[in-house]
Amino acid sequence: MPVDPSRRISAAGFTLIEMLVVLAVLALVFAMVALNRPGLNQGAQLHARASQLAEALRAARGQAIAGNRAVPVTVAPDGTRLQIAGMLSAPGAFALRVLRPDGGTTLAFLPDGSATGGAVEVSAGEARWIIDVARRSGRVQVQHAP
Repeated sequence: MPVDPSRRISAAGFTLIEMLVVLAVLALVFAMVALNRPGLNQGAQLHARASQLAEALRAARGQAIAGNRAVPVTVAPDGTRLQIAGMLSAPGAFALRVLRPDGGTTLAFLPDGSATGGAVEVSAGEARWIIDVARRSGRVQVQHAP
């Protein structure tokens, strides 16, 4: 007696795709829970702020090259913003400080793309990120501080 194809009984269980979707959803939920822990959330925000400031410093280097003039960078008096060529970056809830080997408080990007060298420290509590500005190349790089 032939079997009617419309009445086939499928095997019970899950397909590989269904299992992968469930695992992906679980991973997303666990990631959201982990990132909402206060210590991790502040660390992620601090890194994001350091990355934003690094982009502002790269733009300042571009201004120095395009305008054929030095572009100074200092920390605003409130200690939460960078002052680049007279313009202030958006304030944040993090402390900023210029680090220079000679103890200076100003960085500058020069018309040839180089810089005076130094770094900007972005900190909140124990967490710190360093935005390093290379002297010869003017390269801006974000590094986690030990």
